[in-house]
Amino acid sequence: MKASEIDTDFNVYSDTPKGKDPDSFSPTLGKYHYVLWSKYLPNYKYFFLDLDTPRLLHHKFELGEYFLSSDAITNSYRFGINPFVFNSLHPYNARLVARRCLFVG
Repeated sequence: MKASEIDTDFNVYSDTPKGKDPDSFSPTLGKYHYVLWSKYLPNYKYFFLDLDTPRLLHHKFELGEYFLSSDAITNSYRFGINPFVFNSLHPYNARLVARRCLFVG
């Protein structure tokens, strides 16, 4: 898969078990993360996420082992440290923003 093949209209909850977090349980989002984050680094080493570590973004090479996480920044605005930003929106606009947060891109 190439980055150009990522469907930015794909709802990551559609292939996530009910009540689970897409960052951990959406196979499609996992593939998208792999495509987006696997790349050559400035030192010419290839940084790749392995797909063998379930529910985690994982990378291991001679410089170390890394467990990464992903999340939409909008979750901080909806539920975290800055809910006043999200709550200041008109309810219709808040629903539009929340819905758009379900997609990549």
